Amino acid sequence: MKLSTVFAVATTIAQAQKRPTKPDMSKIKAAIDEINAGTRDDGNALLIQQQLEFYLSAAGENLDKAPKLLSYGCWCQILTNRRNGLGDPLDVIDEICKRYQACSKCVAIDNEGELTAQGEVCSWSTARYEIAFDADNQRFGCDDKSTKSDCGRGQCQCDSELAFELVDNIDEFNKKLSKQHGFEFDEECVPATAPTGSGPGVETTLECCGEYPARIPFKSSEKRQCCKDKVYATSKNCCKKDALVPIAEC
Repeated sequence: MKLSTVFAVATTIAQAQKRPTKPDMSKIKAAIDEINAGTRDDGNALLIQQQLEFYLSAAGENLDKAPKLLSYGCWCQILTNRRNGLGDPLDVIDEICKRYQACSKCVAIDNEGELTAQGEVCSWSTARYEIAFDADNQRFGCDDKSTKSDCGRGQCQCDSELAFELVDNIDEFNKKLSKQHGFEFDEECVPATAPTGSGPGVETTLECCGEYPARIPFKSSEKRQCCKDKVYATSKNCCKKDALVPIAEC
């Protein structure tokens, strides 16, 4: 069952099966404190895990799936020993994590040169934020008042969306793709072939397209541009009022 459907009847479910309708924010705060202490090398992964555990509990799933979801496939190796994704996603869960890694990469691109409160360059591992919980829609989100940087706000959107989407698609979970059940990243994940249109002689700049948390990086050039949330070939289309138009109508 989709998590979005589960939350539509969260109160009834909670009364019948004692499932939580609000998280234990003391655990969230403890996770934030541990991350801020600088003793971890996996960014905000522990905070993502805490969000996963609440969503899993609300959906009636085992909490032990949380670390397995964050040590999964070719794009979800996020917890403890984070790996940059390689190759094609292996399933729906892996595809979600590929989008997450794209979102996180855009946080660094969009905030290039921004330093955190600790004097570190903005990245997925250094971004810090405060998190909030909306009881009306049963979703975690960013506490914008307490989160002081665009770097933190952007990464918060990436992280919160990842946690929700993973549990919303929990029926797709395949334990054989989790590290805890023997999946070997180095053996199973190989680099994808380079995309066309970015070969020698083409001057490109790495930019981002779309809105968080669906923002994606792309190689911008005279031949490839962004129109609101779509990357397009300038030889075929142009962008007018945030809409793609055939080149013949430009």
